[in-house]
Amino acid sequence: MPSLRELIQRRQQDSECASGRDDAAQVLSRETSPAPGGSSLNSSESSQQTPGNGQLDSEAAPGPSPDGSTTSTERQPTNSNARKRSADNLGPYTMRMPPAEREVWQAGMYLQIMQKLEEIQPMEAPYVIPSCMTTKTIVYCTQYLLCHAVPSYRGAAPRAIIALLERHPSSGLTAEVKKSEAKLGVVLKAVRRNLTDARSHVKTEIVTSLGYPHPQSNNRAGTEEREPLNIVDLVNAVIAELHKSRKITSKNGVTLSLEMCARFAFLRKMLIGHKATFWPSVDRELASLREKFCQAGNPRKAANDYFLGCLDDDIRLYGDVNFDTSFDDAGPTEYQKEVEAMAADNQTILAEGSGSDDEELEGDEE
Repeated sequence: MPSLRELIQRRQQDSECASGRDDAAQVLSRETSPAPGGSSLNSSESSQQTPGNGQLDSEAAPGPSPDGSTTSTERQPTNSNARKRSADNLGPYTMRMPPAEREVWQAGMYLQIMQKLEEIQPMEAPYVIPSCMTTKTIVYCTQYLLCHAVPSYRGAAPRAIIALLERHPSSGLTAEVKKSEAKLGVVLKAVRRNLTDARSHVKTEIVTSLGYPHPQSNNRAGTEEREPLNIVDLVNAVIAELHKSRKITSKNGVTLSLEMCARFAFLRKMLIGHKATFWPSVDRELASLREKFCQAGNPRKAANDYFLGCLDDDIRLYGDVNFDTSFDDAGPTEYQKEVEAMAADNQTILAEGSGSDDEELEGDEE
C-alpha cells in the first residue's frame, strides 16, 4: 500500500489537470478512511507536512476559517485550470468525462463544424465591367439615339444595345456573362445609365435650339434672347455635345445625314407640348405612326413622306439650310452603319419591346 506522502504528492500532481481532480480526491478519501476491522492511520502521520504544500489537515479535513465559516474539502480550481476550460470551450458535464470519451465527443463536434462549413456558399465577388465593354457601350448608346431608324428611344433600347454588344465577344460580353443573371444585370444597369445620360444631352440641345422666345410664341418678356437653330445646326450641336461629353472619337462617332435631320425635325416637333414627358410621348407617337404606315400600301414610302414633311415644316419655322454643303463626303462610320442595319432589320422586334419592363426600370424622363 502506498504511503501517505506518496498519496499527497499524487494528489498535488492530479490537481494540475482539471479532469483528474475528482479522482485524486476519491483515492485520498479511500486510503485515509479506516478499513473494516482495522485501525485508522496514525494521527501523527496525517499531520506530516509536505514540502511546499502546507499542512495536510488544511487540505484533507474541513476546518474553521478565520471568519468562523467552514472551508470545503475540495480545492478551488487554479487560474491555469480555468483558462484551460475556457480554451477548450467544453460544457461542464464534459469535464467529468473519461479522456477517451471526451476525445470521441470532440471528434464528433469537429465533424459537425466541418459539415456546416461545407454548406456555407462563399459570397460571389461583385462583377466589374471591363473597360473595353464600357467604351463600346458608350459608343453604341450614342449611335443608337442618333440613328434615324430606331423604333423607340426607351423601352427596348437597352436590349438593342445588349444585342449589339453580343456581336463582339471581345468586348467582354461572353457566354459566361450572359448565363449569369447577376453579371448580366450589372451590364444592363450600365447600359440604361448610359442611355439616360445620352438622352439628357439630346433633350437639352433640342430645348436650347428652340431659341427664346420661341418663334411661335407671342411672349417677348425677358432680357436675353436667343436665335433658334436650323435643323443642320441642331443636329451638329447634338453630335458635338455627345462626342465631347462622352469622349467619342470621330472614328467611332456619327456623321450628319439627311435622314438624321428628318428624324430630329420630328423630335423637335414632339418637344412642343410634351416637354415634361418628352421621351415617353415620342415612343408612343412612333408606335402610332407604325400602325398607320403598316395600313398604307407602301409602308416605307409612307414613313419617308411623313418624316420629310416634318423636315419641311422645321425648315419653314426655324430657318432654311443648304443641304448640298452640309454633309460629310466620308459618309457614315462603321459603327453607324452597324446600328442602322440592326435597327432596320429588327424593326418589329424592337417595336414589340418598346412597352417592356425596361422602360419602367429606367425610371427617368430626361
